[in-house]
Amino acid sequence: MDVRQLARIDLNLLVALQVLIEECNVSKAAERLFITQSAMSKTLLRLRELFQDPLFTRSSHGMVPTPHALE
Repeated sequence: MDVRQLARIDLNLLVALQVLIEECNVSKAAERLFITQSAMSKTLLRLRELFQDPLFTRSSHGMVPTPHALE
């Protein structure tokens, strides 16, 4: 990723990604960030597009980060 692409990234997305990794749950992450579940889902969609990776897979215990998300 070059500097021009990096300059266009909303750095709040990285905060959201960190909380999603910690919580492994969209609703709980949204609650921690004081936003709606819908807004967090849209943020996750933006992150998936940005990183061109699903970032999380569903499991019976919530969401599991992909290796790319943990990287």
